[in-house]
Amino acid sequence: RGAPGATPPAPGARPGAGAAATPRRFELLNLATGEKWTAPNARAFKFAKGSKHLAVHRNKSARTDTTHAGTDLLLRDLSAETTRNVGNVSQYDFDDAGALLAYLVDAADDLGNGVYLVELASGITRALDAGPADFDALAWSDEGTNLAALRGTKPDSMKQKANVLLAWTG
Repeated sequence: RGAPGATPPAPGARPGAGAAATPRRFELLNLATGEKWTAPNARAFKFAKGSKHLAVHRNKSARTDTTHAGTDLLLRDLSAETTRNVGNVSQYDFDDAGALLAYLVDAADDLGNGVYLVELASGITRALDAGPADFDALAWSDEGTNLAALRGTKPDSMKQKANVLLAWTG
C-alpha cells in the first residue's frame, strides 16, 4: 500500500521535501445543485470508500512554524455538507470500509502529537496513543482492519530516532 492520501505529493510527505508547494484550490461541485465547496491551499485529497466523506490536506502557509510537519486537514461530510478542521495533521488515511479515518498529529512543541481515529458515522474522535514524541509511518493492513504507526524520540546520544511499533487490531 502506498502513502496515505493522494499523490503527488503524498499527504505523509514532509513539507520542504522536493520542490516548493504551489498553492492550489480544491473545488467540489454538486452536480445536482451546481453549488461549489472550495478548500484553498490544498495539497492532496482522498475520498472514503462510498464517497460519503472527503479529506483535503492543506499546504503549510508561508507564516507557519517549520519545526513540525502538521498542517490542517479538512474532513468534509458530503451528506450533511459539514466540514471539520483538524489541525497539525502530518499523515492520514481512511480504512478500506470507509468507516474510519486515522491520522497523525505533528504539532509545535509536541503538543497533542499522537495517533487518532475518527468514527465517521458518529464523528467521535479517539486518541489511540499520544504524547511528546514523533509519530510516523501510518498504515492500514491489506485487509484494512488493522492499523500501525511508529512512535519515536531522538535521544541526544543517538543519530537516529528510537522507534516503537504501535499496532491496533480489529
